[in-house]
Amino acid sequence: MSTVAPTYAASIPGSPSLDLAIRDDSGVISLDAARWPHVVGNVTVAMEDASLLNSLDPRANRRLMLEVDTGEGDREFDLVIRDVEPNREGSTVDVTLASDEALLDDYAPLVDDPTPRTFQSS
Repeated sequence: MSTVAPTYAASIPGSPSLDLAIRDDSGVISLDAARWPHVVGNVTVAMEDASLLNSLDPRANRRLMLEVDTGEGDREFDLVIRDVEPNREGSTVDVTLASDEALLDDYAPLVDDPTPRTFQSS
């Protein structure tokens, strides 16, 4: 039995689409239906140009299309960029990703509702 390491291809959708160089030894994508968010992961992207940081800015609600080839089939993920950590010495960027459920946490109420059961008998 042989084991094949997955290969990753990534792009930022838009006009035009921006293809990213992913390090093969850096990607971790995890899919678990019992977890919130269902898909989480992080990848290391080669930073060829400093303007790449603007394209990866999580404050701009950027998305990353990630294609994973496991050798047994391809899987595509449309993920939200959650965090970006540049490594200027290594000319790389560590990108933390999550599925859309993570966006719901961003818009959760910031205070507790003191009256959740006000209308429970109606």
